Parts: sequence; C-alpha cells; structure tokens
Amino acid sequence: MRRARRLGLGLGVAALLFAVAEAWFRAHPPPSVLDTPASAGGDETLMNGNPWLLWELLPGDHLERGGHVHVNAAGFRDRERGPKSRPRVVALGDSSVYGFGNDDADVFTSKLEAQVPADFINAAVPGYSSFQALNALRGRVLPLEPDV
Repeated sequence: MRRARRLGLGLGVAALLFAVAEAWFRAHPPPSVLDTPASAGGDETLMNGNPWLLWELLPGDHLERGGHVHVNAAGFRDRERGPKSRPRVVALGDSSVYGFGNDDADVFTSKLEAQVPADFINAAVPGYSSFQALNALRGRVLPLEPDV
C-alpha cells in the first residue's frame, strides 16, 4: 500500500509540473521562425504559412540581410509580370537560387534578364525542398507558360 501511495504522489507531482509548464508556455509562446519581429535582427517577416507549400514568400517590398527584396503577388522574388510577350525562363530552388543575402539587382535572374531577351523569373524560396518546388511548379509556375 505504501508503494502505491508513493507512486500516486509521484504521478501527481509530475502532472502538476506539466500543468505549470503548459500554462507558462501558453502565456509565453516562443517566437516562430515564420513570425520573427523586425526588431529581432533588423529584418522583416518574409514568409506566411501555406497548406500546400508549408510556407511562401510574403508579397511586397522587404529589407533583408544584404538588401532590398521585392516579392510579387504570385509570391516570387520578381517584378509583376503582364501577359507573356517573349520567352520565359523560371528558376526554382532554395536560398541559393533565391539569392539570399543579395539585393534584387544582384540576383542571377536579374543579371540574365538584363543581357538576354527573355523573362527570367526567380520562383525560388529559401528552405524549399524538391517536394515544395514541385508544388510551386504545378500551382504557380506552369500557369505562367514558361519555356524553360
């Protein structure tokens, strides 16, 4: 009987500690990677949650480490595009294709577009896996009628 009482007391104390920890974390939630305030490092929030892509770039003008970033309404690091008038090349990938740490003018798709008579669209998103890039291709890139 004494053993059962000690076990019950131990489980009660453990349950109480878990309840206190739960209450504290509900009152003081940790910051989310996708919801970092601008004061946390001089950068703005750049991403929103998305059920098909997990996360996506937040449209608008942003300041990130390295310079200015413009994200168009489609969620691409690109200017707004009208109807297709010349060949289109789309770059998919993660932060290296996105050009993390570089100003819009210094990203390779911008450099190529300045030299080649074609639209070079940067549809990369930092941290994207092949699965996410495939979903972005199917849902957002193919409607742009890319040639490459």
